Amino acid sequence: MSNYKYKAFISYSHKDAALGEEIHKELEKYKVPKRLVGKTTGIGVVPLKLGQFFRDREELPVAEDLTAEVAKALGQSEFMIVLCSPSAAASRWVNKEIIEFKKLRGEKYVLPLILSGEPWASDTDDKEVECFPPALRYRISPAGTLSHIRTEPIAADIREQSDGRKRGIQKLIAGLLGVGLDQLVERELQRKQRRVMAITSASILGMIVMGALTYQATTARNAAERHRAEAEDLIEFMLTDLRDKLEPVGRLDVLDAVGTKAVDYYNAQDLDDVSDDAMGRRSRAFHLLGQIQDRRGKAIEAGKMYSSAQQATAVLLARDPDNPQRIFEHAQSVFYLGNQALSARDSEAASVAMQEYKRLAERLVDMEPYNIEWQKELAYAHSNIGTLQLLSLSQPVAAHHSYQKTLQIRQNLALKMPEDNNLKAKIADTYAWIADALLRFGHADEVEEARQKELSILRDLHEKNPKNKVFHSELIAPLHALALLKMYQGKYKDAITYFIQAVAVAKEISTADEANFNKKMQQGYMQIGLAKAYYADGQYSASRTQLEDVKTISQEVLGRAIVRPKSRAHFDFSVSLLNYRINKELKLEQDNISKITDILDRILSNAQQAFVVKEGRRTLLLAYALKIEALREAGQFSEVEQVIQYLESDTSVLHSIAAREKQHPHYMRSLHKLLSAVSNSEQLKQLEKSLLDRGFSTE
Repeated sequence: MSNYKYKAFISYSHKDAALGEEIHKELEKYKVPKRLVGKTTGIGVVPLKLGQFFRDREELPVAEDLTAEVAKALGQSEFMIVLCSPSAAASRWVNKEIIEFKKLRGEKYVLPLILSGEPWASDTDDKEVECFPPALRYRISPAGTLSHIRTEPIAADIREQSDGRKRGIQKLIAGLLGVGLDQLVERELQRKQRRVMAITSASILGMIVMGALTYQATTARNAAERHRAEAEDLIEFMLTDLRDKLEPVGRLDVLDAVGTKAVDYYNAQDLDDVSDDAMGRRSRAFHLLGQIQDRRGKAIEAGKMYSSAQQATAVLLARDPDNPQRIFEHAQSVFYLGNQALSARDSEAASVAMQEYKRLAERLVDMEPYNIEWQKELAYAHSNIGTLQLLSLSQPVAAHHSYQKTLQIRQNLALKMPEDNNLKAKIADTYAWIADALLRFGHADEVEEARQKELSILRDLHEKNPKNKVFHSELIAPLHALALLKMYQGKYKDAITYFIQAVAVAKEISTADEANFNKKMQQGYMQIGLAKAYYADGQYSASRTQLEDVKTISQEVLGRAIVRPKSRAHFDFSVSLLNYRINKELKLEQDNISKITDILDRILSNAQQAFVVKEGRRTLLLAYALKIEALREAGQFSEVEQVIQYLESDTSVLHSIAAREKQHPHYMRSLHKLLSAVSNSEQLKQLEKSLLDRGFSTE
């Protein structure tokens, strides 16, 4: 039996009091798995319960020494738990408590738990987000003062991007018991499984008892409710914790049996008889099942799961219409269904869902205007509507308005949370969408301004977080977009500069993860762009060199089953067309008509795949322009007229692309080239004027 009154002394900043109280209660209520109780570990015999914890509930006085109560509690505590955050790191009292405890018990019995901030940030430019107090980062000297010898505290971490709340607390408890985390988690899972296995026998016993005595029937019914809650808790556990283990190794298929049983279980329920708590578990389970099917590329199955989730959250909201949490849960269901409709190109259904999602988010903000999470939801809602307007409804001006609302909300949040890197990344992403909208109706200078703001934010994030591969790879998008913008403006040397930077980042990312063929494909796309820029600038040999490198990538990657057909088609005809044009300039192409006809026929044989990719649609226009050019050079004017008649028909690829692309400068430039080959029409003059007025080149 322990000689200590307290299992641990909880040291924390009083700014973290609310979370500290939750953790305190969770630890004192924790029941140790029975199969571990009585085992001897490096710190003693494993008890049935963790015991009592000391957490000072009062602000410490403005004095040099700790209060007598705190000093006494330190001496009566077997461990010290330090709740680490920027506030705790800045608290002289937290630091002093750690020093005094280390004097009594040494380093071994101090267990850090990270709530927020970053460990060792004091070694970087972001010193203000340091979460470890100095007494955690450095050893205590024999004299009892803080030394300059660094220590390496092994901390549990409840931040979402790390262990998460559940796993972080489990790590802390494992340290308090002196057992391994895997051993503790395994025992808890076994305990859950045993509970679920008891459901059937308990239910049968309940049925027998129901036939005998009313009192016993009532008792059995209550037990059945408890067992049902335990069963649903196990389902949620398997769809979260187990999924987290299987997803990194690409084995989500293992969850199929769990998903099937869960669906059967929930579908057998009468929603009118289900409690609010059980209904909430039901909706969460179907959300998780939908996400799993989504990630496996099974859109129809995912849609069914999201529909079931929406059915559950709608019932909950109807029962408690003014509960913000119920509104939020239903909003998630509506969003998932809207996103499914968007993926299925059902613009009408997507629009209805996204507008409803925005209405629910606006209601949350109206109810709790200072709730940051609700403001994030509203920003996301405006952004989703903007994407729908831009990509599905061809309403770039309306989309730009929606994105501006998103930007305003996120910038206001950034003033309150200046160190939130994820929020900064979302602001950069918003600028990217603003630029995409402006590209379809605005001036080139406005597009560039938005892209430069995006690039500036992402560069700053990468410089301050050089080990974060996500921030590094996100640099590719704005560099690529700026390179394309310069191509549209006819500023090919500027385009080359941006493409070279994009290729360099893509190569670095690809080299660091050689097994990731998507990264290799991305590198190939950047090099195709650079080859096009060299070609446009008249540097044909440099263009050819890049293209040879791309061919190597295509041979390595495109034959693999994971590469989608439309990506294969795009790679194929992009490389083929550019190679044809380079060879023609270098006088290496002998049979222009035959060659371009072969390429065009191959593109058209893959028209469905080619047309899905926006770059593919524009390449189709270029292919037709080149074919007309080659036919004219050969004097085959009757064939030219046949191509022109097709392109002018209402069923042609030209009209299909025009309906999608509208005022995009890349399309307009490709169309200008095609119309120039066809005739010197009034449409051509209007197109040329529109391009020049918006700061884009026709060549």
